[in-house]
Amino acid sequence: MESLSQGVPMIGWPLASEQAFNSKMLAEEMGVSVELTRGSQSVIAGKEVKRLIDLVMEKSGKGGEMRKKTGDIGEQVKAAVRDTAEDKGSFVLEMDDFLGTILATRRKN
Repeated sequence: MESLSQGVPMIGWPLASEQAFNSKMLAEEMGVSVELTRGSQSVIAGKEVKRLIDLVMEKSGKGGEMRKKTGDIGEQVKAAVRDTAEDKGSFVLEMDDFLGTILATRRKN
């Protein structure tokens, strides 16, 4: 989430549990990541690491596309967590509602 909120593409290396699913979603569905390898037993070549770093750092091509997508998502994340006197983002509104429900239930008991 931190990378996306700052508009930074990612290089994935899922090791356990839901990380493989998340890495696949970020790479294939959202187009904001590339995957280096999977699992802790993988052998990783320095050339491959360099290749992927160069790829995500490109100003054009796939790296440029990833940067644009992460930038767009970053703006959406910032809008969702905005909390000013005149504007509350969707996350803030939902959290306020959630906490209000909990507090109302607690007052009843």
